Amino acid sequence: MKVLFLTPWYPTQEKPNWGVFVREHALALHKAGVEVELWALCLVPDKANWQVKFTETTDRGILEKQLIVKTRFQKYIYNLPALQRFFINKYFADKLVTRPQLIIGNVGYPAGMWARELSQRWGVPYLLIEHWSGVHRFLSTSIWGYKLYQAYQGASQVLAVSEFLKGQLSNLKLTRTLVIPNVVDTAIYSYQPKQRIAGTVHFCSAQELGPPKLPFLMLEALDLFQKKTGLRVIYTFVGGGIWEKELLEKAAKTSLEFALLPRQEKPALAKVIQQSDFLIHASSYETFGLIALEALATGTPVITSNLPSLEEFVIEGRGFCSENVASHFVAILEKLVSYPFQNQTISEEISKQYSAEAVGNSLLAIAKRFAKPD
Repeated sequence: MKVLFLTPWYPTQEKPNWGVFVREHALALHKAGVEVELWALCLVPDKANWQVKFTETTDRGILEKQLIVKTRFQKYIYNLPALQRFFINKYFADKLVTRPQLIIGNVGYPAGMWARELSQRWGVPYLLIEHWSGVHRFLSTSIWGYKLYQAYQGASQVLAVSEFLKGQLSNLKLTRTLVIPNVVDTAIYSYQPKQRIAGTVHFCSAQELGPPKLPFLMLEALDLFQKKTGLRVIYTFVGGGIWEKELLEKAAKTSLEFALLPRQEKPALAKVIQQSDFLIHASSYETFGLIALEALATGTPVITSNLPSLEEFVIEGRGFCSENVASHFVAILEKLVSYPFQNQTISEEISKQYSAEAVGNSLLAIAKRFAKPD
């Protein structure tokens, strides 16, 4: 079986973690025995007027074709389907050797629309995997909302990466919507025993320094927690973004042992988490919360915001959720550090449900139902 993945979000040299969950889905399906070709049309905001780069590589058995368009007009082009159609045809479709038996569009807008057009042209069914938490608002406010709605309606199966996102799509009356979680790379985010130091608690975070994340809330809560308990708190933060300078300035005014590391590749990030006692993750919005799951896969308990998408898997025995108020976080932090977590059990539970093998087999079962016969 040959499957074509389409996506506007995919890792680039500047942002190696951008859309990495799409690559993980593609890899999981390939590991399950499917031939996968992937097309990524990435429109990147940049100071340049216009820079276009096309690459074709094979990564772990997947043929990846990526077109990166860097431009100061990114927002305009992202909302110009006709130009995107030109890119798809010129760089991808017109060079296709063998048609797929199934198309999978990742991120409804705009890849769901690309999938629908190619499906109609080739007579090939398509699935749509939704990752985007802003889809509900987009459908009601954008001039392209109806086109996206048509893409949902035309899909053989709509998949959402969390129960929370599935709920957002429910009022579209898509009876075919199923949940397929993002993949946790359990080979990298693997269990490592914790070496706790008496009187010391080591926290870590990994997130972009910009909305909707709440790094200043976490910093304030940990500072208050240290002052209240007298424990020595080490806080390692991995990430970058528009708030980087402000975070460093605020951290310098606390009594925390704080370190800000740049964005890390997965093995380095996994090591930071494995060497920490807990992961703390505050955000005003999350579609899935992959970093929290990656921490749990290593056996590292978590404290997160009490968002529906996180509450799906942050349950007692794995960590706790808190309202996005510093004093509430402090109260939950006190529970967290005294709870008798079974770290290896946490890791085993996450691996069973979110590993590449588990997700790949689920995707394969769905693909077999709808793929065009040879």
